Amino acid sequence: MNFSFLANMHWLSQGIAVGLVLLVVVFVSIFCLRAWGLRSVLKQVRQLWSGTDEADPDALGRALEADAPLAHIWQEYRKTLYPRILHQADGGVRQQWVATAPAEVVWNVDLVVEQRLRADFFKHLPGLLTGLGIIGTFNGLIHGLNGFVPTSDPDQTGQQLKPLLDAVGEAFVVSACAIGLAMLVTLLEKWILSALAARVEGIASDLDQRFHPTMAEELLQATVDHTEEAATQLKHLKGELLQDLRPLLQEISDQHRQTLIQMAGLMQQRLEQSTR
Repeated sequence: MNFSFLANMHWLSQGIAVGLVLLVVVFVSIFCLRAWGLRSVLKQVRQLWSGTDEADPDALGRALEADAPLAHIWQEYRKTLYPRILHQADGGVRQQWVATAPAEVVWNVDLVVEQRLRADFFKHLPGLLTGLGIIGTFNGLIHGLNGFVPTSDPDQTGQQLKPLLDAVGEAFVVSACAIGLAMLVTLLEKWILSALAARVEGIASDLDQRFHPTMAEELLQATVDHTEEAATQLKHLKGELLQDLRPLLQEISDQHRQTLIQMAGLMQQRLEQSTR
């Protein structure tokens, strides 16, 4: 492909063309490559988790230790888990980990994908590319019209038309390239985000199956049950304390009464001695 026409462009059009290329390079090097790496990590996590049926938070968390951002998200999700004791039919007990909230509260596209890929910036990248294309279009038209001087000489007018048409063609080439790149970036961005969102939703669904989220009514009922149990235990403790303290209080009361009697006797003796 011959790109020699770029050397004949106006300097502003050349700068816009360089800007378009730089934006595309940034999109590929930051967004696309990071998205590919995140896709590989999420795929590896699903493979490691699929090899075990355990609902142990520590065992599942070890699969994310190598990736710091995902490890932090896991620690946030870990805070929603708590152990619940289940009484079995044979009289034994079993511990089951349950979640106080659905996994999608933490494992969602915003936290796992968009913040990591800086998707907020790249969502506006097609608009930036289109804007540069529009600037290039106007620049080419203005540059061509500035060099066109209408005259009554048909030959001279014909000679001036060629630079004008070249400038107009240059403007439309820049605009077409910008629009094409904007469409390509939009297509790749939406496709990548939708693919990663499907993987994140799969992880959230897997976590919900392992750690069944409890409803608010269940948590409220558990709180009421624990409160009633604590009140009953406190009532029994109060009765036991009173029963244990009653003999001690009786003994203290007897000793106090005997002390008062002894003091009254001593005071009576001293009064009798003083009146003699």
